[in-house]
Amino acid sequence: MADGRKATVLVVENDDVTRESLALLLADAGHQVQAAENGARALEVLRDYRPDVILLDLHMPVLSGWDFLALRKEDAGLLAIPVVIASVAHDDPAALGAQAGLQKPYDFDLLLQLLAHYGSDAAR
Repeated sequence: MADGRKATVLVVENDDVTRESLALLLADAGHQVQAAENGARALEVLRDYRPDVILLDLHMPVLSGWDFLALRKEDAGLLAIPVVIASVAHDDPAALGAQAGLQKPYDFDLLLQLLAHYGSDAAR
């Protein structure tokens, strides 16, 4: 980010090890991080936390990433938050209503580049 500001990130990932590892790595890189284990928990977190960007797994129990994205379309406040989807498949982020996508396993350098872009765009 040109201004040096780090993004605030909501990591939505059902795999405990992946979620905790991402949260730790992103925090070590200077980002503020909240985490949720599924889409339903993410919606609860978003009541009080407005991140610059949401990193969203698609394949999750309780409320999948696809279902989360559908519900997001109904809420103007949530729609304003950029979403980066994370998937093992080649899902089209734009077709899903997301701004970007990453393949799993994560390329951490690419993730940091995306966060820098969306963090600076989302300065509010």
